[in-house]
Amino acid sequence: MAKSVYFILQTMEGGGTEKTALRLLSQLDRTRYKLKLILFNARGEFFKDLPEDIEILDLGKRNRWHFFSLIMRIRKIIKTEKPDVLLSFLFYTNIVTAFSAMFLKNRPRLIVSERNYHRAYLPFERFSWLKKIFLAIAYRQTDQVIAISRGIAKAVSEDFKVPAQKIRVIYNPVDLDEVRQLSRAETDCDFLNNKAAPVVITAGRLSRQKNFSLLIEAFTGVLKQMPAHLVILGKGELRPKLELFSKNLGIGGNLTFAGFQKNPFAWISKADLFVLTSSWEGFGNVITEAMACGIPVISTRCSSGPAEIITDNVDGLLVDPGDSRALTDAMIRLLKDKAAAERLSAAALNRIKDMSIEKITEEYENTFTDRSSF
Repeated sequence: MAKSVYFILQTMEGGGTEKTALRLLSQLDRTRYKLKLILFNARGEFFKDLPEDIEILDLGKRNRWHFFSLIMRIRKIIKTEKPDVLLSFLFYTNIVTAFSAMFLKNRPRLIVSERNYHRAYLPFERFSWLKKIFLAIAYRQTDQVIAISRGIAKAVSEDFKVPAQKIRVIYNPVDLDEVRQLSRAETDCDFLNNKAAPVVITAGRLSRQKNFSLLIEAFTGVLKQMPAHLVILGKGELRPKLELFSKNLGIGGNLTFAGFQKNPFAWISKADLFVLTSSWEGFGNVITEAMACGIPVISTRCSSGPAEIITDNVDGLLVDPGDSRALTDAMIRLLKDKAAAERLSAAALNRIKDMSIEKITEEYENTFTDRSSF
């Protein structure tokens, strides 16, 4: 008999977490699992990409004060539908889900997925002290905490006093076939289709976490030694400030803010170099996706994530967060040394086989059924 597994997310907005959930929902075996998706709000860029057989339960959250209402609605779903497994994503959803299942008899197997490095973002949240208490309560009563990197797993265990055997590290999946197929699509970008100079590209939300100002600053050093163009894919609240910053540095003509792209792989695959300059990461989906596109990758060495994907100077390059000079030197090295760039790209394609969608889906399936310690 198929197990009923309910995924729980806030929305299907275009982020790495939502993309991972979408891939798992598409990949899981329908003969073994009956799948439903609970959304706080049924909206987002990925909503229309959900498989047609996935039933959506829209909780209709309208404002931030619906915390207790969400708990009661999920609790009612648990009592009425009796799912075998609840799988929630991101810290706020994890709190709501864990509190919904609290004190229930014969409750579902409760699995929460911590997607980001809370030591970096939680201190800047409103009522951070209260959220930390809620997270500790929630995570201790789960059957399994999935951490998407060893750095996150260590922080969750230490800060929330979660027994290490309840935490399992499962990296985010990359659909190699999908990325390769989409990367072959054409773009309407003239400087990518007819390159007059090397192109450096990055992708992500234009937010404090991604630290794109570091990339823009380091890129000015590249321009002092060679012609090049920088492309930033993504949208976010810091775009006006970043545009002004680049204008003040005098590089506006060498930088393109391309906004959100439904198919970023068509852009990334045609660039010469991918760079991620995050101050912190949970994992770094875009690193594995860039690797799958067949171009060399440079990333900052965050407390979690990138250094678990990239082995420095083997399948990519790592630089310390905030080190603009080191980042400039790394970009110049790979833009000038084509042999080194090709060597790293080839090794990266072999590395990401460890994170294939098939392998990662199997690891999630193990968490749905295995009640032993890890």
